[in-house]
Amino acid sequence: MEPIDPLSPSLSEDAAIGVALRRSLIILLLIGGLAGAAIWWFSRPEPMNQSLSNRLAAPFRREVESTVRPPKVPFSSVDPRSGVAFVHQNGAEGAKLLPETMGGGIACFDFDNDGDVDLLFINSNRWAESKLTAPKPLNGLFRNDTVRGGPWHFTDVTSGSGLDTPFYGMGVSCADFDGDDLRDVLITGVGGIRLFKNKGAGKFKDITAASGLPSEGSDWCTAAAWFDADNDGDLDLFIGRYVVWSPELDREVNNQLVGIGRAYGRPWNFPGTFPSL
Repeated sequence: MEPIDPLSPSLSEDAAIGVALRRSLIILLLIGGLAGAAIWWFSRPEPMNQSLSNRLAAPFRREVESTVRPPKVPFSSVDPRSGVAFVHQNGAEGAKLLPETMGGGIACFDFDNDGDVDLLFINSNRWAESKLTAPKPLNGLFRNDTVRGGPWHFTDVTSGSGLDTPFYGMGVSCADFDGDDLRDVLITGVGGIRLFKNKGAGKFKDITAASGLPSEGSDWCTAAAWFDADNDGDLDLFIGRYVVWSPELDREVNNQLVGIGRAYGRPWNFPGTFPSL
């Protein structure tokens, strides 16, 4: 069959229009294909420079063993000879309360301004329902009496220092907050904080009530930092907290282990809380 010429007088007007439309569509598709190919060609990613990749160095292997050695720093226990005899007590008597899983902090500071570093160990406490009749655990303040060049020696001066106050402590932060050149002591713990002013001569006074700082209730304070937050020349205080907790809430959560019974719970069983500045 010979092709139909749209200009032939024998072809109806409608047929001529149909043939012309089909030819127009074919031409548009060809133009679109060419345009797409051109766009792809000019936007294609650059081929990797083979010469550059071939210049990458091979992994280096040290043939000669280094003669550099880390220094050896030996340590030896001097507790029996140093006079430091402190045992932390967490108050555990079977109730499996969360704070019992944690220890207490230690402060190394010169409380008597004699030029050497003294030690303050933070102790925990027994719970209110404890049936033990022995004296409650106390912090441990040890004065550094080491003679220059001689063996380390500390003297327990806790008794009568003012720091011999039962409290379920966690952390400790020392600073001269009142500018009298004596380092004061802030103890954080279960039930808030305790602030002790250094009066000199190895004596500290509890000024928590007058300070306006949180000291009662279910506050669980963990750590603290002294710093000048507003650059006004005096020390401000940042207090970190752990979770909202109380013995009653811990018993209500009642963490259990199969085959064992009551056990220490996880901290995420209790609501979170916020620090204070």
